[in-house]
Amino acid sequence: MPTPSIPKRYTIIVIVVLTLIVAFLVKTQEKSELVLQPKPPIQVQVFLAMEQVIRVTAPITGRLQPARVAKLSFELAGKINTKKIKPGQSVKQGDTLLMLDSYDVDDNLVDAKSQIKLEYTEIAKDRVLLKLAKQHSALQAAEVERLVRLKKSAMASRTSVDEAKQKLISLEKDQALLQQKSDTAAQRISLKQSAVSRAQRNAERTQLIAPYDGVVNIIHADVGDYVTANTVAVELIDISALDLRIEVSQMVASQLKVGQPVEVHVLGETLQGYLYSLQMAAKEDTHTYPVKIRIPGAKFLPGSVAKVELLLQEREMLVVPPGAVQSRFGDHFVFTYGDGKVHRQEVQLGIRQGAWQEIVLGLKAGEQVISGNLERLSDNQRAVLQTSAIEAH
Repeated sequence: MPTPSIPKRYTIIVIVVLTLIVAFLVKTQEKSELVLQPKPPIQVQVFLAMEQVIRVTAPITGRLQPARVAKLSFELAGKINTKKIKPGQSVKQGDTLLMLDSYDVDDNLVDAKSQIKLEYTEIAKDRVLLKLAKQHSALQAAEVERLVRLKKSAMASRTSVDEAKQKLISLEKDQALLQQKSDTAAQRISLKQSAVSRAQRNAERTQLIAPYDGVVNIIHADVGDYVTANTVAVELIDISALDLRIEVSQMVASQLKVGQPVEVHVLGETLQGYLYSLQMAAKEDTHTYPVKIRIPGAKFLPGSVAKVELLLQEREMLVVPPGAVQSRFGDHFVFTYGDGKVHRQEVQLGIRQGAWQEIVLGLKAGEQVISGNLERLSDNQRAVLQTSAIEAH
């Protein structure tokens, strides 16, 4: 079946319509052009680096301890029969804390005193006997001389003379013994007196006495307990002053001086103390140096946490906030602002103290150092200052 043909005029009309549509679309289409706009300058905040007097301190934390701690013990063994204290009680120097049974010790003291009295009596008797012995010997010596003269005239026998001489020798022996006892009387008295003193000291040792004003901290024995010599019975502490015992490095220790004032912070309060002692030889295990800081009249209890800032030096230095310093691969740098641009400057750091970082090299006082948004900065980047952005510290 033959395909019907489209009239030629319709074909021309369709072509004309399509042409007009295309022309209209081309004419009305908005032309977009790619225009590269320059990146706007970044806003930065800066401050003027200035030299300031900075106190270099070493912050250390520790716990307060009593200025003195005495672990008291009896020098004798015995049974406790009296307790006059309890934990937390304040005592005065010389107060009796505990007592032992003293019956045997008291008997020993009575015996020693009696022995010395007997010795004095014995010495007095010996001196009287010595005097009599001297007289008796003198009389016997005269008798011997008389008999010797009589023997020469045959009026006395040899036997009577010999007997008289033997009696004289016996009397002189007794005299010598008495003389020796008299000569050693002082030494014998000293021995007896030592026994009395020893018994007296043992009597005193039955009492445990407070060596200084303080507070009873711990009692390790009670009435009826048997304690041996040198066994700790009472712990006495002195809290009229407190110590902060810390350990510091060699660098810190080398800049400290005994007696220098120190501020100690406890529970929000600031106390005035001083460096009481500094051990000059380092500990073998930690290689640190023990330091004791004393706080007179402290009102806090032992064991309270305390913080101290030891003043090492006070000097003028060029500083910036630590946040302004960047580090990369071991190098340190800051960004400064000048001539509308960001400049990266290598710096050498000194010490860091609190809110400040010392700059030793690479920066001068008065330069505008950028703080904040440092991760967005690069060298020679265009920048503008924020309004009221310059800070002087």
